[in-house]
Amino acid sequence: MSNLDRCSDPGLTTSPHRRKAELTGISAQKRVFDDNLLKLRSVLILLAAQHGSKTETARTLTTELTAKGLKASVRSIFRWRGRYLRSGFAGIARRRRSDRGRPQGFGGETLALIVDASTRVRRHGDLSREFRNFQGLMSLETFRTWVRRIQRQLRIVEMPRREEPIALLF
Repeated sequence: MSNLDRCSDPGLTTSPHRRKAELTGISAQKRVFDDNLLKLRSVLILLAAQHGSKTETARTLTTELTAKGLKASVRSIFRWRGRYLRSGFAGIARRRRSDRGRPQGFGGETLALIVDASTRVRRHGDLSREFRNFQGLMSLETFRTWVRRIQRQLRIVEMPRREEPIALLF
């Protein structure tokens, strides 16, 4: 008996593949397998496309995949292509997230450090300097986003912007 058969209440399922499978009447494993085959087909078509027409081919593939119920963007298809070239079919197969089961946010201590850092950030160079103190807790883009959000809420400072273009000296 599979896990899908054991779960009689459709509201208890969490996987989007499971929900889709319940609505369409096919098993979740078959749906994942079909999605992986669609990804493989897209990658092979993209690899066979002539140089210069790959982006247009990827756009066409995204509309086909969307019509078949698989969400994909042009960027996703190029990512699948890179993974396929590096790892073969295993590279494009669906994987579990590495942070599965862990909260996606960060703790109160980290938030307190970000608030403290956001009071010291006045210019672009300050942002880089403060980010170096975080030593891998988050990416620079995440840090920048949180600092800007906190600065807006606390109305600390807006980054200085040039009022007028720099005149050329001739």
